[in-house]
Amino acid sequence: ERILRSFGDAQLPVSGRVRLKFGQMNEIGAASEGLKIEGRAGGVVVAPLNGIVRYKGFFKNYGNMMIIEHGKNYHSLVAGLAK
Repeated sequence: ERILRSFGDAQLPVSGRVRLKFGQMNEIGAASEGLKIEGRAGGVVVAPLNGIVRYKGFFKNYGNMMIIEHGKNYHSLVAGLAK
């Protein structure tokens, strides 16, 4: 958490209901390594922190996704995007 503060103001990538929190058990019984947010269809998705998009496209079970590099070896993976 202290490290994230050094990047500036973090925000959720989409407004909506948080369905799965970091560390909660997911549908396969493993601890979640992120958040699962149910946003509205057509909702705007933003980067959680300033950064550079290093990948965007379709990837296996993630569907449409982006990988954003924030620096200091930190990345965000934003997945499950319609477009």
